[in-house]
Parts: sequence; C-alpha cells; structure tokens
Amino acid sequence: MITTLFLLLGLRVSELVSIDLKHFNEDEGSITIIGKGNKERKLVLTPKILRALEVYKPARQISLQKRNRLDEPALFISEKQGKRLTRRAVELIIEVIAKEAGVKAI
Repeated sequence: MITTLFLLLGLRVSELVSIDLKHFNEDEGSITIIGKGNKERKLVLTPKILRALEVYKPARQISLQKRNRLDEPALFISEKQGKRLTRRAVELIIEVIAKEAGVKAI
C-alpha cells in the first residue's frame, strides 16, 4: 500500500504518514492530502489504489484489534505498537523493499 501510494500519487513521506482513513472518499474516488503549509489537495484514487486499500484495510484492522487500539485514525500503523508510522519507519520499510528488489543505495 505504501509503495502504491508513493508511485501512483507522488507523495512526500510526511504526506504519506499523515494520511488518516477519513481522508479517503471512496464514493468520490478521491483522497485529501495535507501537504506543506497544511495545504489540502484532492487526488484521484486509481483502481490499483482502491484494490490495495481493499487488501490493506482488513490487515490493519486485525493489527489494531490485537492491540486494542481501534480508535487509531492513521492509515499506516506500526504492527508492534498499533500507532501511526513515523517517517523513519517508512524509510526503513522502503530500504527493505529496495534491497529485496536488488536496488542498490547510492
């Protein structure tokens, strides 16, 4: 889900970690992103994003139930704590994905 949003929407890491579930409007097919200077912009949800969200949401819910944190608004959460992912956590996830794909760091 993280890589899908990065690639298809061109988000900054800070924008990605600030996404809450309430920012999605699946009826309209859009997501509201809070950017630099708290500026809001609406982006279109592609079919790939909607499919990724459909797969991700149940796994997120299970993780939150295990930690009794069902009130967490963040889209991306830590599996260990059930809290919003930090920018550094996302960077580490991307590093692992890149290494597994054989992409060398510069």
